[in-house]
Amino acid sequence: MSAVLEASSVDFSYGRLQVLFDVTLAVADNEILALLGTNGAGKSTLLRVLAGLGSPDRGSVRLRGEDITGAPAEHLAMKGLVLVLAGRGVFPSMTVMDNLRAGAFTFL
Repeated sequence: MSAVLEASSVDFSYGRLQVLFDVTLAVADNEILALLGTNGAGKSTLLRVLAGLGSPDRGSVRLRGEDITGAPAEHLAMKGLVLVLAGRGVFPSMTVMDNLRAGAFTFL
């Protein structure tokens, strides 16, 4: 089974502070992956890199086999890859599905 989303040997730094070290993961079609860790472990940073909101110092990111390493978030949104924020990034009066639809809306 091939990966829909894949990160290989990803390193990422905020300036001189390295926060991701050699991260590798793959998510197959119809698979659910849980990303667990303590506060400050780099979970959100990894998601930002996968969604194009940060470019890795080393390693690669692939979406359906295409190398998307360092591609801008707006390019990835058009391909269906977006980062959906929790808490302050949602509309509390809307259903989960409506929030997902709002987050998936793109301008052509």
